[in-house]
Amino acid sequence: MIAIILCIATFSLYLLVLKPHYYNTYYIKPGRESTPSLRCEDIRSDDFLILLGNNSLILNGNTQYFKVLKYDDIEILSVRSSPEGLLISGILNDPDGNQVCKIKDNKFIVNKNGHFIIDRPNEHELYIKNRSDRIFLGVKFLNKDTVSISGIFSVKNFPTVVIDNEVGIKNMDSQSNFINGCFYNVGVIIHCKSDINYPGNVIFEVCGDGK
Repeated sequence: MIAIILCIATFSLYLLVLKPHYYNTYYIKPGRESTPSLRCEDIRSDDFLILLGNNSLILNGNTQYFKVLKYDDIEILSVRSSPEGLLISGILNDPDGNQVCKIKDNKFIVNKNGHFIIDRPNEHELYIKNRSDRIFLGVKFLNKDTVSISGIFSVKNFPTVVIDNEVGIKNMDSQSNFINGCFYNVGVIIHCKSDINYPGNVIFEVCGDGK
């Protein structure tokens, strides 16, 4: 009995004193890392930067919500900004494009068979991995003006999209990729949509019409 009480007391002390604060909040907080050197011009001091691999999206500093990826009308990944930090919402699928995970404001609301886990190494980062430790979504809030996003996104009947520093933004079907791009104030960063003129074909836009 005494051993059980000691275990409970030790665990409670761990939760209260040793366990980091970010486990008690859903928000991704800004860090203090420097923004990487960019090739983009006309960046103002109050702009908000989203780094997608080695591509840069520059948004007005007042922007509070932005869509990173859409397949037709389905939002696959979006980010909401608030004074408290960032909130991520989206859908992650298995390699065949079947939905296995849904995230709302940094929390799982669907996670079939425990396919993914959320890793919060600190209050500035959020990673969603599978059980083999492969990262399917990575978000790092470098500082109050810059967030870096990477990931692997698949939807049935659409191309897999990879975002990382090596390939930039890559359509894995056509092997086309966007590297070192600078984009300004668009509503949707990556939009894969069905071609109504050619059924079965997909139009792949990076920073397209913003709808």
